[in-house]
Amino acid sequence: MAPNFEVYQRTNRNGRHGLAVTFRPPRVPTGARVIGLSADADRALGHPARVEYLLNEDHDTLAIRATTETHGDTYKVSRAGRSNQAHVPATHLLRYLEVGPETTRYPAEMADGMLVVDLSAGTRLA
Repeated sequence: MAPNFEVYQRTNRNGRHGLAVTFRPPRVPTGARVIGLSADADRALGHPARVEYLLNEDHDTLAIRATTETHGDTYKVSRAGRSNQAHVPATHLLRYLEVGPETTRYPAEMADGMLVVDLSAGTRLA
């Protein structure tokens, strides 16, 4: 009788994989807060240069959509470091949503070309 096997799923170097966003604490000295996109999330959005945020009416779901527009409601995606991880400014959004200063990771999924984040499903990171 052969044992049951399941496919090994390779993870990134942090031991995580899949679509996710991370809300990060204020950067010193500017106090700016950012949303970090996982490599999979950045890839799923097509490595955008700019994004816009969309909220549902209950403000419990956030969508991030790639855009080529440059008006005041879009945000430039920055990539830095060896990992080239994508970061998006989010100081005002996170303040508006009353998200605490802790680093929190949220699972996400793609729907209608947008990265959709359930704001009730966050996990605080140490």
